Amino acid sequence: AKELENVLTNRSIITDKETLIIPLTSEAAIHNRDSLCRTLYSKLFDNLLDKMNQLLTVSPTSKPLCESTFIAVLDIYGFENFGLS
Repeated sequence: AKELENVLTNRSIITDKETLIIPLTSEAAIHNRDSLCRTLYSKLFDNLLDKMNQLLTVSPTSKPLCESTFIAVLDIYGFENFGLS
């Protein structure tokens, strides 16, 4: 946890002879935190949809369970309706 805090709140400059650690402003640290959260959420959401698509895929030779197939997902960004993700 401490290492993550250091990465989000400091900037590192590595030269041939030394490594400089420069503290970020509060605004820059908040931006880093929010960017990390958005990226993690996006990757997890994409992974979830990929897994759901794998599980729900119907082979071309089998009969569909219903006429219309879709999946609706409610996430923190709102309600979305996917025919195919």
